[in-house]
Amino acid sequence: MHSKPAHNRNTGLNFSMAVTGLLLSVCTYVYGIGSIHILRNGDELVYAHITRLTSLAGRWLPLQGIPGMQNTKPPLLFWQGLLSTGWGDCWSLAALRWPSLVWTFATALLCGLLAWRLSARNVFKGILAALFYLAFFSTYRYGRPFLTNPPETF
Repeated sequence: MHSKPAHNRNTGLNFSMAVTGLLLSVCTYVYGIGSIHILRNGDELVYAHITRLTSLAGRWLPLQGIPGMQNTKPPLLFWQGLLSTGWGDCWSLAALRWPSLVWTFATALLCGLLAWRLSARNVFKGILAALFYLAFFSTYRYGRPFLTNPPETF
């Protein structure tokens, strides 16, 4: 009667738990992406309004602003919003926010690939690194709202 060594069983269990954690984190990030009640940057609606005004102007530049309020974000962030909403034709918070999720998941993938490569191609450590990146509260909070810093982080 041959059984697997305890080390191999634990490795398989750890790998399964890491993959499950990664899938759970992806579901958590996507859940409520169109809601006004998610954790978000307090300026998110201001940035959405600037994007909307710019889309109504029909030009990439100059960015249209709110009188008396200084815009502190680079144009790339607003252009991302213009493209994701089809220049305002598909206006919704989910349409504005999905590019931030893509940037966040791409950054997690890069973290995972870096850990995988530095650990002599250990897949478990790569998945764990991506999971750790996604687990930080600030990543979760700012990786979902519209127009924060995911492109710069990437």
